[in-house]
Amino acid sequence: MNTHTIQFASATTWPPVSDVDPIVGGRVELQLLTTLKCNLKCSYCSLGVGEVLGTQTELKYDIDQLTAFVDKHLRDKEVYVTFYGGEPTLNRAMMENVMRRFPEFRFQLQTNGTLLDSLPDWMLHRLSNILVSIDGGEQTTDGYRGRGVWRQVLKNVAHVGDRLGGSFTARVTWGHPDTGFEELDDLAESFDYL
Repeated sequence: MNTHTIQFASATTWPPVSDVDPIVGGRVELQLLTTLKCNLKCSYCSLGVGEVLGTQTELKYDIDQLTAFVDKHLRDKEVYVTFYGGEPTLNRAMMENVMRRFPEFRFQLQTNGTLLDSLPDWMLHRLSNILVSIDGGEQTTDGYRGRGVWRQVLKNVAHVGDRLGGSFTARVTWGHPDTGFEELDDLAESFDYL
């Protein structure tokens, strides 16, 4: 019978935990929740059903806590921030604070698109990308999100497009069996990417 002796490295040969960078790499994407509140009541949203309904609508951190985290962990990183929610534009003050506090960061917005026309030009210009959740064509989108949502979103995309500093991406979750390629082709006329 062959026996092998297992030898463990001394604990003193490992760097102390405080010396290890917990964030690996030079690029970081922060998905910042501005709020979990939303102005729509989409039929499939997990925030609108069951035990989740009405919970977690307030932020548990503020700009000073975020700044402390950035100063400690992200000093030498390229940072790309995605504003996320609920509907992140419902807490525009948080978005403004972050964009002003960290002018060197790149920013994008994940939104339902219904409130884009309320964003000031300087914010739109700073956004590298706006990801708009949409379900397909008018019938499909309004069926899930509410009457008139599809038209409002496309109107807003057209209205702010020339003031946007980057691109528009339609984020389509293809879940309705009647959604055809024609609907998606139609979206490609209003958005840079699908």
